[in-house]
Amino acid sequence: MGWKLVTMPFDGVAADKLEAAFEEVFTYSGHPHDAAMLVNRNPGLDGICKLYFSPGAARIFGSSLEAIGAFDCDPPQREEITLRVGHHGAEVELLPEGMRHQAAQTAAIALALIDRYNRHRALRIKRLQIPSPRLLRPRLFRAR
Repeated sequence: MGWKLVTMPFDGVAADKLEAAFEEVFTYSGHPHDAAMLVNRNPGLDGICKLYFSPGAARIFGSSLEAIGAFDCDPPQREEITLRVGHHGAEVELLPEGMRHQAAQTAAIALALIDRYNRHRALRIKRLQIPSPRLLRPRLFRAR
């Protein structure tokens, strides 16, 4: 099971009832570490409250989620949500890191690959005893 999303009008009452029901199941299930209910940080801005349920929450609360029309979704971005029910720090454990951090990781991997390539090239030049790396650069020929 993946992440589940429930959308409802932002009136506070329906979301609070759903939160109370999930909290009861969460407690009865022994407070599983992989179960959490999250809500978008600014639910009232667009008039819709978005409630996200982790895969662990979908496992213990699945029949209720199906009954209210929850649908599959991608994991939310950590910057966009707030923990409603679950262990302290569950959003950090369950959610992928922010996009900026992912981009930084990708850049670091790319730089490491480039560095590895350059070191390999330098060793090859040294081993073949090529006098200068300039010889490996492509040359442009002019048409006569």
